[in-house]
Parts: sequence; C-alpha cells; structure tokens
Amino acid sequence: NIGLVRYPTTLAPASGSVAVTTQCADNAHVRTGFSLSVRCTSSGSWSGTTPQCECNDGYRAVTVSGRQICQTQSVTATTCPARNIGLVRYPTTLAPASGSVAVTTQCADNAHVRTGFSLSVRCTSSGSWSGTTPQCECNDGYRAVTVSGRQICQTQSVTATTCPARNIGLVRYPTTLGPASGSAAVTTQCADNAHVRTGFSLSVRCSSSGSWTGTTPQCECDTGYRAVTVSGRQICQTVETTCPPTTECPSICTATSETPLSPPGPGDRENGCTCSEESSSSAVIAVSAVSLLLILTLTTVILTQCLLIFRMKRSMNKTETYAEATNPTSKTTDVPFSPNEAYALTKITSPAEEVIYEVVQ
Repeated sequence: NIGLVRYPTTLAPASGSVAVTTQCADNAHVRTGFSLSVRCTSSGSWSGTTPQCECNDGYRAVTVSGRQICQTQSVTATTCPARNIGLVRYPTTLAPASGSVAVTTQCADNAHVRTGFSLSVRCTSSGSWSGTTPQCECNDGYRAVTVSGRQICQTQSVTATTCPARNIGLVRYPTTLGPASGSAAVTTQCADNAHVRTGFSLSVRCSSSGSWTGTTPQCECDTGYRAVTVSGRQICQTVETTCPPTTECPSICTATSETPLSPPGPGDRENGCTCSEESSSSAVIAVSAVSLLLILTLTTVILTQCLLIFRMKRSMNKTETYAEATNPTSKTTDVPFSPNEAYALTKITSPAEEVIYEVVQ
C-alpha cells in the first residue's frame, strides 16, 4: 500500500515484465494525470510511475494502523495532522482512543532516511506527534531545495535560480528555488532557543531573480538565554556560561561569570569583572591621596630652589670674598678698600662651602 494505492500480489514473469493494474482505496479515485498501471519485473520488483489516488468528495484521507483510508468528513475524531518537516512527510493519522499508535512517515521523492534515524513516530490520543523526529536526505545526484515552503529533492543538473541560504542575526533563511516569475512566500526560522520578536513576522519572499524581498524578520533569545556570536553566526547561549579561566580582573574589580559590558564603571563589567561602587570609591580616594602628596613634594622642591637663588643673589650683591678673614688686604675684589676705614666683617658660608665675608662700611 502506497498512500491510497493498493498493489496486488503478482506472479513475476520468467523474463521481462508484465503490466499490472493497481487499485485506489475505497471511496477514492485516481488523480488526474496519473495512471493505475505499473509493471512487475522478473526480479520481483515494481517499475513504472507510482500511481496517485485521492479521496472522493465528502471524504478525507486518514491513517489507521499505518494504512491510509478515506473517511467521511462527518466523522468526528481526533487526528494527528499531516505535516512536512524538511524532507519528511507526516500523514494525517486517526488518533487512538487512548495511548498512542505507531506511524511510519515517508521521505520525499528521491530521498532516503538518514543513517542512524528511523521513519517511525507515534500519534497520541490527544492528536499530537511524539517520538524522535525522522531525518531524510536527498539521494546522490540530487539536492534539497524549497519550493512554495516545501523541501524537495531536485537533480543537481537542473539549472535554476535560487535564493541562497543565509543567517541574519538569529534568523535562518533556507536555500529556496526561485519561481519562474514574480516571487514566492517563504517562512524563515529563528535559531534554537529563540522566538520571533513581537510585531515582526518570519515570512519573506524569494523572487525569480534569486533575491530575498520583504521586511527582514527579527528574532530574540528566550528567557534565560543571551545572544552570542560563534564563528560569525549568532546563537542563543544560556546565561550560566562562565568566564574563561584566563580572565584577570583589575584590583578594583571582582570576578563575575556574567557578560562583559562596555564601557566599564560602577556596577558594570570589564573583561569579565564587576566593578562595585565601594571598590571604585576606594580607588579614587587612593589615587587622590597619591596626587596630593606629589603636589606637596613638588611645591617644597620649588620653594627650596627659589630660596637658594635668592640667597645667592644677595651674597653676590653685598659681599666681598677674601682669601683669609684675618687679612683684609688680600681681598680679590676690585672694590677700593682703605685700611684706615672701619669695617665690620660678617662670616657667611656659601653653598660651595667657601668662606666669604659680608663687608659693612
């Protein structure tokens, strides 16, 4: 059974192949443009284009015990809805009265289940899907592209315009096959642990020229997460992430595990450190005290130099130097000196440790 198509058990021919007519499920008919005819080969395999059937008016396709049937739409029942996740196809499935029922999903055409994954999921009585999400990938020679919001596998030889995959902030754009003309609606996604920002939409458009149009979506991290950039790509990371062990804090700061902020200040962070009001004030007081001490020292040095210069000028203007204090006639100055005049000699020691005398006439 493939969808609503029923293949009968058929005896294979000794060679070549034989034509076989399949059937649609009850209350279903062959889809326009398709045929119920296939072929059974001598190797025991089916060949030919896969038939397509659809339910008659007033019926809908549901899966019961892994088999699709057509059920009247008047029947009220809980169902697990059909959905497409990547290349995986979930069928509409009638939910059981209690517990859950196993359902086998399918990969898109020209795709297969990825190694290590299973196509089996479960449909619960509440109408929700449970179990590990299946993963499918395109066969060799095919590539995954998005057409009208649905991923398919397209031959790599097909030349077509595509809107490229890209990451803008926390928004993820998928590689999308551009339409022949105009543009097609595409739904972007937020990164893990992020959601669309209020007032914005995840919907954009892929144009036939291969460019993205429309308002750029905006996503933000969920509560308890923060946006960080890793290898040029924004992700949402838990706020409990600690600082690297090599982080060194200034003496006026306290280590913290929170996000460094800039510029630093009281209550802010610098290189993974938190600066508190108290530690910052203490640092300011210490710096002020050192500055005041330097100013006082400089002032003392300047005053001492000024006093020394003043005394030297006074000595040069009012003193005469003699080789010996007891011999006034051996003075070395050109100032006239009369032995008959009375002089008062005052002994002064110069900065050069030489003996000079102040002469008062």
